Amino acid sequence: MKDISNTYLGQYYITEVVGRGSTSTVYKAFQSSLNRYVAVKVLANNVDPQFAVRFKREAYAVAQLQHPNILPIYDYGEQEGLRYFVMQYIEGNTTLDRLLGGRPMEPLAALRLILPLLSALSYAHAHGVVHRDIKPANIMLPRRDWPMLADFGIAKLLDDSQQLTPPGQSLGTAIYMAPERATSRAVDVRTDLYSIGVVLYEMLTGHVPFDGVGPVDVLRKHLNTPPPPPRSLNPNLPAVLEPVLLRSLEKNPIDRYQTADEMSQAIERAIGQIERQNAQRQLQQMLQERVAEPPVAKQKVPADPYQTRVLPEFETPRLPPVPKRASPVAGWLRWGVPVLLLLVVGAFMIARVARGDVGEPGPSATSVAGAAIPPTAAIAGGAPTSIATDAPPEPSPASASQPTTQLQPATVPPQPTAAPTALPQPTAAPVAPPPPAQSTPQIVRQDQITIIRFEDSDWQGGYRRAAGRTYGGRTATWIYGTSTEYNIMQTGFDLADQPADIATLTIEGMDSEDRLKTPISILVNGVEIFNGPNPLPDDDHPLETGTWASFVWSFDAQLLHPGHNDIQIKNLAPGAFSLPPFFMLDYADLAYTSS
Repeated sequence: MKDISNTYLGQYYITEVVGRGSTSTVYKAFQSSLNRYVAVKVLANNVDPQFAVRFKREAYAVAQLQHPNILPIYDYGEQEGLRYFVMQYIEGNTTLDRLLGGRPMEPLAALRLILPLLSALSYAHAHGVVHRDIKPANIMLPRRDWPMLADFGIAKLLDDSQQLTPPGQSLGTAIYMAPERATSRAVDVRTDLYSIGVVLYEMLTGHVPFDGVGPVDVLRKHLNTPPPPPRSLNPNLPAVLEPVLLRSLEKNPIDRYQTADEMSQAIERAIGQIERQNAQRQLQQMLQERVAEPPVAKQKVPADPYQTRVLPEFETPRLPPVPKRASPVAGWLRWGVPVLLLLVVGAFMIARVARGDVGEPGPSATSVAGAAIPPTAAIAGGAPTSIATDAPPEPSPASASQPTTQLQPATVPPQPTAAPTALPQPTAAPVAPPPPAQSTPQIVRQDQITIIRFEDSDWQGGYRRAAGRTYGGRTATWIYGTSTEYNIMQTGFDLADQPADIATLTIEGMDSEDRLKTPISILVNGVEIFNGPNPLPDDDHPLETGTWASFVWSFDAQLLHPGHNDIQIKNLAPGAFSLPPFFMLDYADLAYTSS
């Protein structure tokens, strides 16, 4: 392929070559409309002509992948027989391949670099996209701690349209290729996990598990030869990592990690064990160093009298016990009370002498200081009022002016005690509206690609607001929990021909505002293509326009067929009408290529 530097490809001015491969060339280009540099990958013009349509459809699907560890695709185009797509440009074109250099990395650094890549694979696999060409040269490094997977999904298309090892194919692909790719066995997400296992093996040991004189020799080893034990290549490798690596390189996909999340969890457990072992090793080293320290000699008093000296240790002298001091209150009671009594008696006797009472007979036993108390004292105010009296009491002046009110039986029943405030109940489900007239989906054909648009009114079984009322500026169809009659929406359509290869279903919608994502299931002609949490954004932002967004699911186009077809979406969560968790749909696009 000739060099096209210093020319325009679409709106992109090609400046220089930054990478070459057997099937494509990557250029640095300037996009003047956004004042930025981009990377433009141009496919060789000797690729199978049937590849163009399939590549365009796949590029559309890959462009929907939005993940911080996946190199994004900005654009796709064709010009004068050249097919190209535009990606983010990474300054310096630094890749993991350049970072390795045949030396093992520090284990924790390697593991923490591989975890974001597994997160990217988990995200892509959930969207039905398998990379199929994971290798260090396809892992970009904007920073040393920020890996990004590049060429996502492109290798899959090239494998579909060309031989396993076309002329000029680099050995790098075979080195990281899973055994099933060398045979006619099916390829799935576990194929990517084998390749990422080979990359991690190289990062931790400094060597790839299989190498040879040519692609056939390497592929034969992938199929039949066990990988060398990692610790035989790097004795300093923590033992806990060896079973993780060997399981990821199992020949049979059933024996490998089944998902990227499962492999991530195994690596995170290994990181925890390594960190604990490192902490224990450091603690033991500190203790050993402390035991081995020589005893500290006693410091001599310096000759210089002005130099700071360490005072000698001394014991605090013991003081004699202090006698317990008597309480002043106790002393006063002990001596003051008798003296006070003597003063009172003396004053009394002096008073009697002054009145001449000394020598006269004293008063009776019932008198005090000369005042006699009679045997029975009369109560002032006359005789006491009888408790049981026949005469009614005299009314007081205030009550005399008012007529006496006699009690009568109640004629009005007493009011019951107010009931406690009832707990809030979910909004009652309205009467199901009559199904609207079936509308005709919009059909758009571009080259060999057919796109069918299903508006919210094309879906039956869900709930829609009456009179075309909008939510977030759009009409929509809701599906609520399984305890309601609105938990399934379905649409039907007819096809005249058989779709081929891969079909995509793009849904524009939202999730409910609850913090938990709504579990949904999507079925095409009764076959489930997705079962999991709704990937659309939550409706938890106070925006007049809502948080509408789109998501793409890819599936085998053979699930569709000529004649009548249907797509069904279910809300799998229990719940009541109008309450989370629920799912909202604005429209859906079905895209496929006719055979």
